[in-house]
Amino acid sequence: MVRYLYVRLYLVSLGLVACTVVGSRPTSLTPPPTTPAPPAMATATALPASSVSSPSAADCPVTPFAIDRPSHPNTAAFTDTWYRNPEGTLWAGLDPTFKGKWYAATGHKVLWAKGVGLTLQVRARHLDGTSPPAEINIPDGYRNFPYQASGMTFPTPGCWEVEGVAGPHRIRFVIWVLPADQKPIEIP
Repeated sequence: MVRYLYVRLYLVSLGLVACTVVGSRPTSLTPPPTTPAPPAMATATALPASSVSSPSAADCPVTPFAIDRPSHPNTAAFTDTWYRNPEGTLWAGLDPTFKGKWYAATGHKVLWAKGVGLTLQVRARHLDGTSPPAEINIPDGYRNFPYQASGMTFPTPGCWEVEGVAGPHRIRFVIWVLPADQKPIEIP
């Protein structure tokens, strides 16, 4: 009986070895650097675009994600990709589905951590060329909560600056928006 068990374990291990792909490379678990997400405001306004002629990710001063998280535990648990203002009073978190990346012509859910009773406003502008304005959707009903849900869609790829304001608090961050055709299939 023991011998039968050893033979069976040997055959299972051979099967596992045979299922591995020869020459495959391990994938990195660390997401590539991305740009920060803007805070959501109750109204959306397009800022004028500058006229830089050749967009390049290397030329875009992308804001890194914050190391820490908002203080409210339920809000903080939304994502690992947060942008924050220097005082830590206004935060923007990108939906974890996107793994820290922004894509053109794609609706991105962004959760904002803000003060209770404050109305959020968000603006975005394309820094490296002309573009239609970003579509920013900030639903009503969050004024008395320490967070605000929002939706953001950037019509074109490139370097974008996002600015959020809630009462006296302000956040600005810069993101690199990838072309829509680079979005992985599993992202809606």
